[in-house]
Amino acid sequence: MVSPGYDSTPVDPEDATAFVDGVSFDTKLQVYEAEANAISAVQVEFMSAIGEGEITAFDLARNGVLESLHENCYSPIWKWAGKIRTREVTIGVPPEQIREQLAAEVGNIGFWVERDEMDPAWVAMTAHHRLVRVHPFVDGNGRITRLFADLLLFSLTLRYTFDWQPALESHRYFEGLREADLSLDVGMLLGAVGLIDHED
Repeated sequence: MVSPGYDSTPVDPEDATAFVDGVSFDTKLQVYEAEANAISAVQVEFMSAIGEGEITAFDLARNGVLESLHENCYSPIWKWAGKIRTREVTIGVPPEQIREQLAAEVGNIGFWVERDEMDPAWVAMTAHHRLVRVHPFVDGNGRITRLFADLLLFSLTLRYTFDWQPALESHRYFEGLREADLSLDVGMLLGAVGLIDHED
């Protein structure tokens, strides 16, 4: 994952009050690295379970899974882990619409998985776009919905996850998101993001 370039920027005092008890960081980079390590550990755990047949695409396409992923990844650091946001932000749906919109999008994902007629990369990337557009959490929406897309793609193929890093570094990822917001077409996103083959 790409560091947003925080370097030695001190942690905001307001953010520090949201750390779980017994956890503290001096810089934003330390926070980012701790988050990245936690997300990576959860991804390894879930991919192993998928590979063993303990988790399927049908299991991922259920209400509450995204919230559970968010909690698993962020609970070592943040008190707000797994909690739906309750305040307005500059992007995303209004707070009072989040649960309804999440349920609708998860229902769409389940329908695509059940039909088993669509390209797995399209299903996973469309799931990412639709979920990040809802923006259900205070923070971590991009990373958690990218993780969800990786797990969904892996569950559908037992081979691939997305390679997000080049697109994030070149800003093509954000251009693709903006295009998908306008057109509901994830073609630009898929063109910007490669695949990682876990059989190599």
